[in-house]
Amino acid sequence: QGAGAAVAAVAAAEKGASTYGASTIAVAQLQGRVLDVANLGDSCFMVVRKDRVLNSMEVAFRSTSQQHKWNFPYQLLRVPPCLQVRMPKGSNPDTAADCDQYRLQVFPGDLILMFTDGVTDNLHEHEILDVIQRVCEDVDCDSSSSGTPEPSLIARAIAAAALKRSRDAVADTPFSQEALVHGINRFLGGKVDDITAVAAWVLPVTTINASTSSQVDELSPRP
Repeated sequence: QGAGAAVAAVAAAEKGASTYGASTIAVAQLQGRVLDVANLGDSCFMVVRKDRVLNSMEVAFRSTSQQHKWNFPYQLLRVPPCLQVRMPKGSNPDTAADCDQYRLQVFPGDLILMFTDGVTDNLHEHEILDVIQRVCEDVDCDSSSSGTPEPSLIARAIAAAALKRSRDAVADTPFSQEALVHGINRFLGGKVDDITAVAAWVLPVTTINASTSSQVDELSPRP
C-alpha cells in the first residue's frame, strides 16, 4: 500500500521469478483517487475519459514506451548461469528500479486500459478509441447498474481488433510506420505478436462509517 506500491510489486515479481526468460511488465493499483502505475518496457496503459461536449471517448493520459533503441524494449531478464557468463562485461540488465512510475488522479467514469505492444504495434490510438466507442454504443448500457458496458467486452474487442490487424499483410500500422522512420522497409502490414488487453472502469463506491454514520466517497475499479 501507499506510494510506490506498484513498483514494489514489480520488484517482488522479479525477485520471485523461478523460470528463465525476458518480459516487459506493467502493474497498476488504484489507491483512493490516485492510480499508481509502474511500467517497464513497451507495454502501455491509458486512461480514457468521455468528452461530455463531443460525446466521445478521449485519451486523458498515456504512458510512454521505454526502449534502449527501436524495437529493443526494457524488460526483466533471468538467464541460466551458463548464459550469464557469456553476457558482455559491464552489461546491466534492466530491473524494477528502471520502471517508469506514474501517479495520477482518476475520476468516476474513467476507463483504465493496460495492454502489451501487440496492441499498440497494430492499432493506432484513434482506432483503439473507435473500438471503445463502438462497444459502448452496441451494448445496452442501461441494463448495467453502472451505465457502462462490462470492461471485459472492451478488452476482448481491442484484443480481437489487434489480432485481426496483425494478420493483415498490407495494413498501415504503427509498427510499420516506425520501421520506415528507422529506415527499415521489410516490416510491412501487421505485426504478429503477443496480444493482451485489460480494462477496468473507475466507479464511485459509497461506504458507511459506522461510528459517525457519515458517507465517504471512494473510488473502486471494476475489472
